[in-house]
Amino acid sequence: MAFLVLVADAHSARFYLLANRAGRLREIRTLDNPAAHARDSDLSSGPAGRVLNRVAGARHTYQPRRTFKEKATADFVRTVSGELADLGRERPLADLVLVAAPRMLGRYRKLAPAGLRSRVVLEIPLDLAGKPVPELNRLVTTALRDVPVRRRRAVPEPD
Repeated sequence: MAFLVLVADAHSARFYLLANRAGRLREIRTLDNPAAHARDSDLSSGPAGRVLNRVAGARHTYQPRRTFKEKATADFVRTVSGELADLGRERPLADLVLVAAPRMLGRYRKLAPAGLRSRVVLEIPLDLAGKPVPELNRLVTTALRDVPVRRRRAVPEPD
């Protein structure tokens, strides 16, 4: 049973293939989010709009509901979710393992397609994106020991 492993944070997403529960992680793709390192002011085109309150004589600024950095992170999560869906289609029998900080894990859970969500066998709510691959491999394979084996029907060959 193969596993597709996503290790992500707001800065980067790394995709690994794990051939079996005792195998070694093999990196197959990496995505970086350059906006994660930028300041909010670097992501916008100018200062916030201003309006004069004629009654009180005070100036106020219009602020968006989400900052530009939050929007850039949401766009990155959508991109990673799309990439995860593509990799899932390439490997229809691989189960999914998601490793991310709790808040990021919630975003991936929300944006992943339903067919992909049903293939998630393990979620590790830790920010392990900066860990070296051998340590990451040890943590993931140890966590997979407690996950029950899922039986699947083979995907029929196209005619």
